[in-house]
Amino acid sequence: GSRLTLVANSALVFTGIFVARDDVSGDAAGYELKGIIRTGALASSTAIVGSVVKTILGEDDVTWDVDITANTTDGAVKVTVIGDAANSTQITGSLFTCEILF
Repeated sequence: GSRLTLVANSALVFTGIFVARDDVSGDAAGYELKGIIRTGALASSTAIVGSVVKTILGEDDVTWDVDITANTTDGAVKVTVIGDAANSTQITGSLFTCEILF
């Protein structure tokens, strides 16, 4: 997959929208996540500022989830998804960003 890596000494604000669909049950879900992430000179300093705000737009199966955290190994945004345990679940999304750096 792709990786959204931050430039050293930068901050990035993001809005992500995600949609999921189960190919057997037909269950669906939608999520919106917003937040800010920053990094210093080293990838290990990458951190979410405050908390990511998650809005569940709709969700047939409450065990599904999408989350955004800081990847301190690569200095990047990390998106984690959980779909159905028994069936194939397709999940796709988009991140809209604005970044500042020194």
